[in-house]
Amino acid sequence: MHTLKLIASKSFTSMLYEQGSWGARRLGMTESSMDLFQVDGDDTRLEIEWDIPAAMDCEHIGLTVETHEGRRTLVDFDGVMDLPAQAVDMLEAQGIVVDDEFKE
Repeated sequence: MHTLKLIASKSFTSMLYEQGSWGARRLGMTESSMDLFQVDGDDTRLEIEWDIPAAMDCEHIGLTVETHEGRRTLVDFDGVMDLPAQAVDMLEAQGIVVDDEFKE
């Protein structure tokens, strides 16, 4: 079991698509919220809990961050096919560098 420390929260309205191996389906403009957590006091492991009430879903995005030359940098993520722009904004607001390869 993980201990999570809340770092930041964000609520927003955006166009939402449901994606799967079968393709994508447009859900329309949807309100949702994201909470960014640090996992177990380990600054290399973060998690975003993305609550999407209209889809009756909550996605968990695992994030791996490493420090390079004094800068915290996102090096990997899992749980979703693409990292949402709002997640990128949350990370960058915390001073975490997100390279273009992770941006939609």
